[in-house]
Amino acid sequence: MAKVWFEGLPDYSSLGGSLEGTLCLEADGEFRATDLLLFLHGTEISQITVGAGKSRRVEVEKASFLELVSSFHDALPFKDADHVGAGTYRFPFRFNIPADAQPSLATTEQPRTRGRFFSREDGMYVEYELEARLQVPWWMDPVDREVVPVYSPRRVLGALPPFWSGNDPDRPTIALRVDQPMVLPDTTPTGTFSVENPRLKELPELDLTLLRHVEHEANGKKAVTETPQFETTVLLGSRSPHYQGTFAIRIPNTADTTGPFTGKLYRTFWVLRAEITVHLGFNVKVDAVFTPA
Repeated sequence: MAKVWFEGLPDYSSLGGSLEGTLCLEADGEFRATDLLLFLHGTEISQITVGAGKSRRVEVEKASFLELVSSFHDALPFKDADHVGAGTYRFPFRFNIPADAQPSLATTEQPRTRGRFFSREDGMYVEYELEARLQVPWWMDPVDREVVPVYSPRRVLGALPPFWSGNDPDRPTIALRVDQPMVLPDTTPTGTFSVENPRLKELPELDLTLLRHVEHEANGKKAVTETPQFETTVLLGSRSPHYQGTFAIRIPNTADTTGPFTGKLYRTFWVLRAEITVHLGFNVKVDAVFTPA
């Protein structure tokens, strides 16, 4: 029997770029086939679990936004109308990804495997899946599927004014400013902070978190997730009425590092969260929301 698989797939691709690799076909003996097809599916998938006990159910909704297909019929070494000789065959391919398509998105900590045969956790997914299918008459089609993340090469966000937690003479307050509000793989957003501490509370450190806020729905049910999270901590030192300084948050080179965008089932934006745990007092927190440019 024949089998199909992929070789040379990239770790990820980009919008407006191309997705290239090699589709492989192997058979121990002569086999019947009518075509060898390759699909690139772009799909939004939202999963939300509602209820509990016997009333618990999983709401899943899917929306397709891209469907590309290539046929290798003319490249197959047919011996007659529908018979192909034994051997191993390789077919290079290339799909051009539209610049205005959706970038990949995942909001749960699923294993970073290409296959999607395991059950999903609740969350929002935007996936690009390659599907190879050898069409065999009167028999099950050999199939292989691989997921390749696709990210946006430009995720510049709009300018941020200073964000602050309010003016309270009895409690510490935080003000934030971001120097260059950009969220890109393999970059380090930077900014400045100032903390007012009128009561001279003990403030050991300032915790900063950059996270993506995702609102999604499935069949009328709505959910919110906040992931991934990139964090840094700034030590404030001894008690003082005023602190100021700079911060930097490193973003790894991963394809799920995405800026604000929307689809049929979701909308998402970035949040910079600053928080101080106040000794013998109320904690103070402020969120700076990144908006589209």
